[in-house]
Amino acid sequence: MRTLSDALEKLYQHAEPHMAPEDLDAVARRLLEEAKDIARNASDVMGGLAALVAHDGESEHAAGNFQNAEELFPLLWLVSQQFQTVAALVQVGNDARLEARPERRKPATTQAQPKKVRPAP
Repeated sequence: MRTLSDALEKLYQHAEPHMAPEDLDAVARRLLEEAKDIARNASDVMGGLAALVAHDGESEHAAGNFQNAEELFPLLWLVSQQFQTVAALVQVGNDARLEARPERRKPATTQAQPKKVRPAP
């Protein structure tokens, strides 16, 4: 396992067969809600940082934030991890929702049918 996504997926695969549909649905709701909240919070933080950097570039008394790789790397790594976490939460949440509500599944063996050609008049 290399990522949080891998770990969550592995845990889900082991737990899912032993969970009732209502438990799967509760897990799905919680994970998807958490993913939404993280994404909104990350958006707010990134917007604030963008404004800070823009102001810093326009000001004669710059604060000097995020002007070199040493300062920027930890921030960008954190943002990358947040996106990875959101993706993992959404993946497992959607998997749990599909198991809890089989009627939402799309047929797995849907194949494109050849188009019928009308004969020329």
